Amino acid sequence: MYASITHVSIRPDQATEATRIWQEEILPVNRTLQGWKGAELFTNPETGEGVAINFYATMTDANTVESSGTFRQLMGKLAPLMTAPPQRKLFELTGQARS
Repeated sequence: MYASITHVSIRPDQATEATRIWQEEILPVNRTLQGWKGAELFTNPETGEGVAINFYATMTDANTVESSGTFRQLMGKLAPLMTAPPQRKLFELTGQARS
């Protein structure tokens, strides 16, 4: 499994709105993507920092999100709330533990 990890900086007063956009506008698109396996969102409402992790079956699936323009389109939904451009990196999942 592979993951894209995206760091965003949102104006702290817009953290709730950013979460709403993620849930109502970004996730529905993600669910249609080839090889998409799920996502998690972590936020710090005090600082406006957020990390979104999307899981994909293959590295090709993860890469296609950016090469197709989908990533740019989805981040455009958050652009008015951001204080800096998003930073996206891809990783292979090489370990996992849950209780």
